[in-house]
Amino acid sequence: MNEIGTTKRRDWIKNAVIVFLIIMLLLTFFSNTIMNYSLPEVSAEYTTSSTITTKIRGTGTVEASDTWEVYTEAGEALKVVSVSVKEGDEVEEGDILFTLEVPEAEEKDTSELKAAQKELEELQEEYETLLLSADMSTETSYNLQTGNTTGFASYQEQINELRSKNETLQDTIDLYESEIKPLKDLQRQAQNEGNEEEYNRLTNVIAINENYISQLEAEIAENTEKINDLISDYTTEEKFLSLLQDIQDQKELIADLKKELAKEDDTIDPEIKAPISGTVKSVNVRAGRTVSDDEVTVEIYPEGEDYTMTITVTTEQANSLSVGDVAELQNSWYYNDISVVLSKITTDASSRGQNKILTFTVTGDVVDGQSLSISIGQKSATYSYTVPNSAVREDSNGKFVLIVSRKSSPLGNRYYAERLSVEVLASDDSRTAVSGAFTGGEFVITTSTAPVEAGQLIRLAD
Repeated sequence: MNEIGTTKRRDWIKNAVIVFLIIMLLLTFFSNTIMNYSLPEVSAEYTTSSTITTKIRGTGTVEASDTWEVYTEAGEALKVVSVSVKEGDEVEEGDILFTLEVPEAEEKDTSELKAAQKELEELQEEYETLLLSADMSTETSYNLQTGNTTGFASYQEQINELRSKNETLQDTIDLYESEIKPLKDLQRQAQNEGNEEEYNRLTNVIAINENYISQLEAEIAENTEKINDLISDYTTEEKFLSLLQDIQDQKELIADLKKELAKEDDTIDPEIKAPISGTVKSVNVRAGRTVSDDEVTVEIYPEGEDYTMTITVTTEQANSLSVGDVAELQNSWYYNDISVVLSKITTDASSRGQNKILTFTVTGDVVDGQSLSISIGQKSATYSYTVPNSAVREDSNGKFVLIVSRKSSPLGNRYYAERLSVEVLASDDSRTAVSGAFTGGEFVITTSTAPVEAGQLIRLAD
């Protein structure tokens, strides 16, 4: 009877264990399936060897490479009587652009100018006298004349340093003098006692200390002399600078006075003429308006001058181009006899070295302000490793791709993303050539249903 009960109990335990194992297996299976569906789904392609044809596209605005600005140069504001040209007109050198109303001439007083010139001569004489009398080297004289001065802060720093050294030296002298006094007392005692040996020893020690004190005092005297020289140099320098500034101010005053005197009405030509041949870009005057002599009245494109156009590209794109490359116009059938040639490649300072500015020389049937769309760069090359453009990623550590890696587990294979740093060699509209630690046959992630990071588990698209 007991054996039957024991057998039943064992069967019950065995069945319970079997049921438990089945439940755990089912839970593991379903949790694994649920986890798989929660992972980002990715699409991937193998790296391939292919040919990349680089082509860069952009749109820019045509600008005249040079513009000639016309001023009245009359020395005063004058009224415009008539304007003879308009924007877009072709003009020849000497053609009348507009006419000014010129007032009657007045006699000018030159006494103020003469007085200013005399004062300038006196200042220059004072300056030359100081230059000859000052005790300075040729280099110092040149530096003063060219404005390369030492400045108050530098003098102050040198003087303070010397004064600090003197204070330290004086402290040392005071210390030695305090030590000599008791030695002299002992010297007198030895003399009175007739101890010649001790007397001579103390005499030598005192002499050595007094000699050292003399050296320190000489160094203090030398530093004090340097301080006085620096103060003298600073005073001389300030006087030079003051004289130079006075001379410069006087020259500017004389220039202004001459400019005022140059406003002789009978010397002003009322007809403002084209200084060069070309096309009128803009006319900024009209009849009845008053214009000053520093105002741009007319702008002219010089005859035969080229136009320019710029576009901004990445540094990688610019590396595939060379000065002299010819660009193609998009919708070229619409234009007539236009040539666009790459003339300069410069760094875009605002991009911190990320971008380059391409400057093109444009010739042919174009006008200032016209917009042109171009493509440039058709260099083809075959590369060992190319990937879709969407596969190339970038972060603070540089460009990289994510490749699909596999690891085995008791429940099958697991897939995860692995980072592989790359260098972009070239690219076109669809594919990018890269280099890196490739071994061949890498499965590169191109797209994903959610953001993917290196080391993250993923599932492959069906």
